[in-house]
Amino acid sequence: MNLNTKLEAITDKTLIIGIDVAKKVHVARVIDNRGAELCNSIRFENSRVGFTSFTDYISKLKDLHEKNRVMIGVEPTGVYGHALIAYLQSVGLHVVYILGMQVKRVKELEDNSPSKNDLKDAKVIASLVKDGYYRKIRTFTEGILELKEATRHALQLTKKLTRIKCQIDNFLTQYFPEFNIAFNDKEKKTAMLTLHLFPLPEQICALSADQIVQAWYSNGVIKGIGMKKALQLRRLAAQSIGIKATKAALHAFQDLMSEYDLLAGQEKETWERIRVLLESNKDFKTIMKIPRMTLKLTAYLLAEVGDFRDFSHPQQIVRLAGFNLQESSSGKNRGPAKSPSAAVRCSGGCFTSSSLNSSRTLRQVGISCTSTTPQERTNP
Repeated sequence: MNLNTKLEAITDKTLIIGIDVAKKVHVARVIDNRGAELCNSIRFENSRVGFTSFTDYISKLKDLHEKNRVMIGVEPTGVYGHALIAYLQSVGLHVVYILGMQVKRVKELEDNSPSKNDLKDAKVIASLVKDGYYRKIRTFTEGILELKEATRHALQLTKKLTRIKCQIDNFLTQYFPEFNIAFNDKEKKTAMLTLHLFPLPEQICALSADQIVQAWYSNGVIKGIGMKKALQLRRLAAQSIGIKATKAALHAFQDLMSEYDLLAGQEKETWERIRVLLESNKDFKTIMKIPRMTLKLTAYLLAEVGDFRDFSHPQQIVRLAGFNLQESSSGKNRGPAKSPSAAVRCSGGCFTSSSLNSSRTLRQVGISCTSTTPQERTNP
């Protein structure tokens, strides 16, 4: 939808409302298509009673000012506005959203001041809607919503696991820095068993090589690693420069390993659920045919983009990822085109050059964007 189309949707019969979303109390300002305020600011609680009182008041304003259409603009603030938006849409009101970066850049035009408050933000949001600088709120299928929540949860688990891995590295750096020589990958089964059973050099030195190998085999290690690795581990432990660990440090490390096992299991189960969700998506198998597309990248891509047919031009997907080039030029001076520094971050930050190239080759593998007029193609 280009700017002209957005402006055509706003007539002299349109009641325009800007809402500054908060956790407990929302603030709204009401203007007409010329920017004139039609009433005092409105404050209402983030509850069903507050939502009902707000919509009732809006109905009275419509009748009072002889308006036949309402357009409500909101600035997404974390998860605070989800319930409000869902309620407003359920009662038939047209809700659009304004990017926070737009409000930040335009707010000084309101009163020539960089000050920020709820009343001012609500007015700025309403003004941006009036000028057509809004975006429609996309609706997703139940499958895509499930995929969004699953990938978001997987990303949170990955971040927690990364934090724990750093703590494990810190422990080994202090007490057994030579461990990384014996095991290049600490996430392999033998390395993890060693960290569980005898993570300290003195514990390893107290065991014979046969006892170490037997401990590995009895806990499910495949008999491909054995005496040679155990002897190397004992030799490194005997020559370790690590400091002596206290009992409290060892107990803390054991708790850390238990937390790692829990999160690793949850992450594995989450990605199994994501795989099932992807297999039920009509575009999954087609996208996986694209070179360099992995399961995780496809999951994040579908979770953010949804149905590719909702877009009128492939460039819109590139802009969604924040990789559209920006030009800086004035007169004869032509600055270099570069990617924006403040890109819209997608889930997991997994939009890469491969996925962007993939969005442009979707038509080749059987997924095409909706047909558009030439004018719409120049305004993705």
